[in-house]
Amino acid sequence: MKTFFMLRGRRKFIIAGLSGFLTTFLIHPVASVLAVDKQIDRRTYSDATENQYYLVFCARGGSPTGHAFIIWGVEDNNKLISAQEAFGFYPSQGTGVFGSVPGSVKDEALSEKMNFITDRLIVQVDKTIFERAQKAISKWSTADYNLFSNNCINFVIDVARDAGLQVPSKSGTVTPSGYVQNLIYSN
Repeated sequence: MKTFFMLRGRRKFIIAGLSGFLTTFLIHPVASVLAVDKQIDRRTYSDATENQYYLVFCARGGSPTGHAFIIWGVEDNNKLISAQEAFGFYPSQGTGVFGSVPGSVKDEALSEKMNFITDRLIVQVDKTIFERAQKAISKWSTADYNLFSNNCINFVIDVARDAGLQVPSKSGTVTPSGYVQNLIYSN
């Protein structure tokens, strides 16, 4: 029996008897029915440490606006630890979204809304792609937010490009959930 530690925000949970990141992620509560759920493997080489790296592109639908965000996950096979962190892009103050306002990257793992994921694309990636995608967190932490031109969907697009995914056009997409579904169908 393996014991894994799952990081959720700044808190640690011990999960016994699980077989890695995907299992810890899959037991995380999600909406009762996922609209679209897909897993793909984009690795091009084996990691010398045999660790496994994941990017999970998620959306919360079921509301007029919804939200899109990304989960970064690592399964460390040497330490027998699976860790995840999740981030999304928001207006810093939560108001004034019809013009450009200061934006911020927020820790989704601290949000109770993690339970309402309706769409997800789980992508297994190489360590280099994983680390390149992590740079989006600091890049977007100082970006301005604009509901129409620089929002949570654009954050997802940026990370998806870094991961080498086929990135569909944003034009005509009404909701974050609709965009993540298009991303899933494109890959």
